[in-house]
Amino acid sequence: KIDVVGLQEADFNTISGISQFESLIRLLRARGGDYRVVSGVGTTAGTRILYNAATVSLHRAGMRQLSTLGGDVNRYVVWGEFVQNSTERRFFFATTHLIPEPKPVATHKCSGAQSKRYKMRRTQAGQVMAEIAASNTGNVPVILTGDMNSHKVQCPTNAPYRVFTGAGLVDPLGNPDRSRVPVNPTTEVRIHSEWDTSN
Repeated sequence: KIDVVGLQEADFNTISGISQFESLIRLLRARGGDYRVVSGVGTTAGTRILYNAATVSLHRAGMRQLSTLGGDVNRYVVWGEFVQNSTERRFFFATTHLIPEPKPVATHKCSGAQSKRYKMRRTQAGQVMAEIAASNTGNVPVILTGDMNSHKVQCPTNAPYRVFTGAGLVDPLGNPDRSRVPVNPTTEVRIHSEWDTSN
């Protein structure tokens, strides 16, 4: 019964001849609701937004291609401004997929060295916030989701997290750098939020 969800890599494979996001829409519709994909934003390398038109209305949408390193898949931020049908309140929803590290290096020492990919994620996070600032013309509440390809306990720091919270976004799970337990979480329900999502 979700209203809006952000997806990444949702175009890369097909299931029975349809894309992954189309398969998800069918599954969600089978459980009730009028699920749709935000369209008209161009090719976004699988970064998509699905929403339930029975509960929210899409007012407008857009996207921005992010900087990347040579040879990597293009990266995007996709956004939509929605209206909650029951209250007529507006909100701004964005989702993104930042560049990954090639492979995490397990080490017990933290040198603090910053890789090119680390710096690119920091740049991309800044571009995401710039797109939100430029597009959220109604100054409505913002929800940002995505695959940030970042880790709160790996060195040197979680650069996107610092960019996003430094720009005023609130982390609902309370997961700052190096935390092992939630720190001032605001979400009502947390399930194993202390774990990395790739475990």
